[in-house]
Amino acid sequence: LFPPLPPGEKTYDKETLDYLSQLDALHKAGMGIMILHWGVAVNNEQNPTLRNYYLSWFGETAMEGYTQNPLGFWVVTPIKSARKHPILNGVDRWIYKDEIFSRLVGPPGDPYRTNLLIGESPETNQSEAGSPRGVIGPRVIASAYEKGEARGILWGGMDFHSALLNENYLRFL
Repeated sequence: LFPPLPPGEKTYDKETLDYLSQLDALHKAGMGIMILHWGVAVNNEQNPTLRNYYLSWFGETAMEGYTQNPLGFWVVTPIKSARKHPILNGVDRWIYKDEIFSRLVGPPGDPYRTNLLIGESPETNQSEAGSPRGVIGPRVIASAYEKGEARGILWGGMDFHSALLNENYLRFL
């Protein structure tokens, strides 16, 4: 969706801005947008245009130095308060190996964002501050955003395609 900026630039050329404006209009008219895995980890500090679209479409965005992508075996649990969300229809807890982009930032208590999944891992290649090496405590790893007709989903997983063999994972997607 977002081409890289030329070195030293803070915004896109007119053609790219027009394309993004058209995409935004389609989104506001009801086209859903889903961002998977690496697409979650955008460099917002260097590209405020991109940051603003992510906040508008998903209600949250990555932040350099804060957002993480731990690789390990994850325990994934649907959030109880979101169980009635259509995306979670038939989805139960699962365990699998993945690299999951998580720890996104957005306005707290945003009424348009629904946190869908909590993930935690007892052993990864990254740690949280104050945790033993490799331990990732419970954190939101997927969310949905609905504002008017616009819908967006951020899912930081999907690095290991073998996860598609897991029925709950497949139902979630």
